[in-house]
Amino acid sequence: MSGHIMQQIPYRSSSPSLLTRIVGALIAVIVLAVSMTVGFAIFLVLLGLAAITLIVFYVRLYWVRRRLVRRTQRARQESGWQDSGHSIIEGEYRVVRRRERR
Repeated sequence: MSGHIMQQIPYRSSSPSLLTRIVGALIAVIVLAVSMTVGFAIFLVLLGLAAITLIVFYVRLYWVRRRLVRRTQRARQESGWQDSGHSIIEGEYRVVRRRERR
């Protein structure tokens, strides 16, 4: 060994006093209350950021949609397109004939 003598610390086997238990319980309750308050505040901040993000996204989507509708209406007016209440579906098709059985 290195020449150090280890001193043994006496172990207290008695339970803590009533005052020590009350102070410990009060400290635990205070720490729990502060932790819950801080956690709730952080939750509210995150909820607010999510709400702001959602509002910004909605306003941006509304603005783009409005611009697209105006552009479409302007293109229809310039091309002389008349809305007769009917829908036009464009596409390609191919006629497939079945072979007759003999």
